[in-house]
Amino acid sequence: MAADLKRLKDRLATARADVEGRPSAHELEVALEEIQALWDELGAQADRLAHERERHAALFEHAPFACLVTDVHGNVRDANVAAVALFEVPATYLLGKPLAIFIAEDEREAFRVRLSHAVRTPERLLASWLTRIKSADGKPRDVKVDLRPLPSDEKFALPLLWYFRDFE
Repeated sequence: MAADLKRLKDRLATARADVEGRPSAHELEVALEEIQALWDELGAQADRLAHERERHAALFEHAPFACLVTDVHGNVRDANVAAVALFEVPATYLLGKPLAIFIAEDEREAFRVRLSHAVRTPERLLASWLTRIKSADGKPRDVKVDLRPLPSDEKFALPLLWYFRDFE
């Protein structure tokens, strides 16, 4: 009987220690309310970011001049409506192709040199120059090119933003 009493006292002491270390129901309610407020704020921020992303995508897509995004090798990753019109090819044909194939043959070496320079020194890259592209029918067309690096989290996959405008 004494052993049973001792065992019950020990269990009671353990239970009291467990209860004293736990938060009260009120403290749990307050913590849940704080978590919910943070969750709501996070959701609102996600909505704002999604809206901004859609806005920037629309600005890119409907810019009045040709915009292309390439990888470091000059392969087209994205192109807007004006780029499709400038190069006179379907968007599906542009994507994945090396941008160099749309440059007039006598300008390709200079184009590749500029691309190589852009990849080696992206922190100083803000380049503009005149070149010729070839349209779908093979006729050369004078254009002004602006090249900018795009911010990226990927250290070795620096995307490049190209602007092409008619130059006559």
